[in-house]
Amino acid sequence: MGRINGKDIPFIGRQFLAGKVIAGRVYPEFFPLKATDVVINIGCGLGPQAVVYRNQYSRMVGVDVSEARLRFSASVLATEYGVHNYETVCADVENIPLPSASFDKAIAIDIIEHVKNPLRMLAEARRILR
Repeated sequence: MGRINGKDIPFIGRQFLAGKVIAGRVYPEFFPLKATDVVINIGCGLGPQAVVYRNQYSRMVGVDVSEARLRFSASVLATEYGVHNYETVCADVENIPLPSASFDKAIAIDIIEHVKNPLRMLAEARRILR
């Protein structure tokens, strides 16, 4: 399936995801979404924000460079957390292959420090927002 930090994803992925979900429970209070929002989750990793914001958006698309993380999150988020309006796209966050002006909101949590060109990532976020 793939590895994160040298370990197989299934073994550490569930614990890591659960920890991120618990830590992220404060996000909706500070960064609220509307139930009608179409949201892009830039640098989504395993997708904990899809769980944290569950039932607070109409559709969320997670973008990440790791195909293994996206495969893992696609199966676990639906089966274990009941998230069904979440899609993933494997891509570099500095060049997101999605149409311009197609999202209402963008979230980018714990990603900017990992990006080679943060200004390019921010330009992409602006481009894809309505």
